[in-house]
Amino acid sequence: EGRKVIGVLNLNFSLADMTRRIQDTSRFFFVSTIVIVLLLSLGISFILIRFVK
Repeated sequence: EGRKVIGVLNLNFSLADMTRRIQDTSRFFFVSTIVIVLLLSLGISFILIRFVK
């Protein structure tokens, strides 16, 4: 019985660890996506301004 409980606890712990890792990577992905979009829009607007002038 005791061993079974320990196994379940280990499983729950690894699941929590995995979800935390997924949250970290998704947050990093979100930030990098925002940065890339900002850089792209800045570059496009810079090119448009150059062509208009």
